[in-house]
Amino acid sequence: MGTPDPVTTAVITAAAYKLQSKDRILSLPVAGYPGESLGTIVGNWTKRRFDNAGSVGNKARLIMLNIGEQPKTKAPLSVLQPLVEAASLEEDDDLQDIWANLLANATDPRELITVCSMFPAILGDLRHRDVKFLDALYADAREKLEDHLLFKDVEQIPYSRPELMKVYVDSGLASTNIYNPTFEQQQNPQLRKDRENHWMTMDVIRKHDVIREIFLSGGADGGGSELTSQFHITTLGAAFIEACRHPKAS
Repeated sequence: MGTPDPVTTAVITAAAYKLQSKDRILSLPVAGYPGESLGTIVGNWTKRRFDNAGSVGNKARLIMLNIGEQPKTKAPLSVLQPLVEAASLEEDDDLQDIWANLLANATDPRELITVCSMFPAILGDLRHRDVKFLDALYADAREKLEDHLLFKDVEQIPYSRPELMKVYVDSGLASTNIYNPTFEQQQNPQLRKDRENHWMTMDVIRKHDVIREIFLSGGADGGGSELTSQFHITTLGAAFIEACRHPKAS
């Protein structure tokens, strides 16, 4: 499910806690707005969303100016509307940069990158660590592709579970060796937290089919009875990651 609209959230909350008067909430300490009027709460939320959308829009415009392009004036509303709506909920500055990349690619008159209407929904579910991991994995797959004689697309590059964990660690997202810890390292309480964060990242991106797990019977080499699995960036995933990267100059 998507993030509820602030107006809907406010109305539901007000109904749950009841109203002391026409616009005065009786008690709303859990939400952090004790005694504030419904109009004030919604007004504050609206201003924050307006500021967030404005920040993303300004960053996207600056990106286009820096690569010497003027944004096209009639990008598809099926992309722009959900993109701006979702970006208005993002207050993390680093993630706003990613939203700006997505908006810049969506309005790039050269149309070098495909931006689908579902991309805002995917990005809206991701944390900064998730986006950083995907970008690192995509870069790693492209590097492997340069040395491969048969594979032509990043979607063909297979990854084992330990290999995914290594990319995660190498991108600076874990302070412990989650893919091959020694006995001493396994005693570190941070190891469990780092692993949980990694698999939470994997669960979110697999939910959107950005990465897909393929099960292989008979082992990776086709021999024996062992059941193994490989992970691949999907075609959808590759297109999404590309759309979230900074546009290239002509």
